[in-house]
Amino acid sequence: MIMKVRKAKVKPTEKIKSDLRDEWELTFNTVPDLMMILDTEHRILRVNKAMADRLELKPEQCIGVHCYEVAHGLLHHHGFCPHALTCQDNREHSVEVHEPRLGGDFLISATPIFDGGKLIGSIHIARDITERKKMEQVKDEFISMVSHELKTPLTVIIGALSTAMDERVPAEEARELLNDAVTHAGILANLVDNLLELSRQQSGRLIIQTQPTDVRELTKNVLQKLKNKSYVHQLVDNIPRTLPPASAESIRVERIIYNLVDNAIKYSPNGGKVKVSARQDGDYLVVGVSDQGPGISPDDQAKLFQSFERLGAAVKGSIQGTGLGLRVCLILVEAHGGKIWVESEKGKGSTFLFTLPVAKG
Repeated sequence: MIMKVRKAKVKPTEKIKSDLRDEWELTFNTVPDLMMILDTEHRILRVNKAMADRLELKPEQCIGVHCYEVAHGLLHHHGFCPHALTCQDNREHSVEVHEPRLGGDFLISATPIFDGGKLIGSIHIARDITERKKMEQVKDEFISMVSHELKTPLTVIIGALSTAMDERVPAEEARELLNDAVTHAGILANLVDNLLELSRQQSGRLIIQTQPTDVRELTKNVLQKLKNKSYVHQLVDNIPRTLPPASAESIRVERIIYNLVDNAIKYSPNGGKVKVSARQDGDYLVVGVSDQGPGISPDDQAKLFQSFERLGAAVKGSIQGTGLGLRVCLILVEAHGGKIWVESEKGKGSTFLFTLPVAKG
């Protein structure tokens, strides 16, 4: 039997080239990175839509112009220009720069283009890394703050214990030094615990194991731990005995209350009452921590629960901190299915409130 072979239809070469050009053009103009194709004299041969839009120009207005004129507003290229380096050694080069004309921080790279083994230019790509640089700055500032916050209580603990061990120190003074060491050890432990909670949440390892929890008892524990934190504040427990138990993990709820009371002490530097109260509202308990400080402006209230926000600079005489405590409160409250917020007026103190589900049965 003779089989007939059907010949495939072959597109004309020019048609194939046209299709490939169209596909390349579409890809080139839909890439979000800012892209240019340059010749060896830094003249622009092609720009993509993202670059033209960022420069607020039409693509054709860029053609033939030196890249440093259009992108940087300069009369000659930077000494660290990756395209210039690529033209020197025929290799790919990258650099991170802040470029005001383009409105941010960019990772700029130049990849060589060859024709018959000869360098004819480069593909110049600028990737916007502004948000990444901001996060790196926040991280660096946070590490600096935490290092300071860790060092301060450690210095007190080491100094107090070293002095208390001196046999020449009277017993009463040694006892006071030991109390100072215990207090600052508690401050240090609280900071470490907050860091661990944040780490668990960011890595998806935060697990809440609920059981009937006595909020009143936890509050008494917190106030006992913090009673020596300040001698100008009166810590008050205003929780009724009839309050039903919450469905919560006790160690996490104690951490929330501790952070809020500690915060109230920090941000009411002139002293006064710090009161913890609670009530039932339907299926939830509403727990509040109030202070008699200067209050918080609406603008600052909007930033309170963001990572590493601190209002110490705005509250004269307040104790500086990492800004971590309120963020951890938000994480732990939401992990329990509750919510947290603040009610405050300038000059009238602040009340931080959060909810926890009531234990069933």
